[in-house]
Amino acid sequence: MNEKLDQRMVELLMRLTERSDYSEIHGHASGDRRMKEYEAQVTGNRDTGRWRIESTDGLTEFAPENSQITYSNTAPATVYALTHQVQTEVGLLFPLRLPVWGRRRDTWEPIMVEDNGAGEHIVYLRGMFDRSMSASVVLDTKYSVARLLITPHEGHALRDYKPAS
Repeated sequence: MNEKLDQRMVELLMRLTERSDYSEIHGHASGDRRMKEYEAQVTGNRDTGRWRIESTDGLTEFAPENSQITYSNTAPATVYALTHQVQTEVGLLFPLRLPVWGRRRDTWEPIMVEDNGAGEHIVYLRGMFDRSMSASVVLDTKYSVARLLITPHEGHALRDYKPAS
């Protein structure tokens, strides 16, 4: 990364990690994952790390206190090695857990950050393994969420998001 990009990334990451007046946020996630569409209601709690996804596939919940992901109609699955990544629907609520920051296990790395002047930042990405691949993520810094993630094979959107009342 160049020095200008480094400074913009630091500023953006600081905005995404600032404490807000709320800890829980709800939203509607939709997308296309390798030509299979999905719709889901998502909830995430930034203080506890709890999250849940309600979709036509059922209910999926994560409880960090016992490190279990619970799927409706199946036995709980204990997560022994928690990674920084989560399902993309949840990652929209926790954008620092999306694989777009150029970390060792990430798929994408930032190459440019643009402030669109409407409280959003567009982060342009390139593939970590195939540098010819490009993607982008749109971040709403007021709510610290990823509103949109577009890659060559997937598209994900978060809408109607708001803090829990």
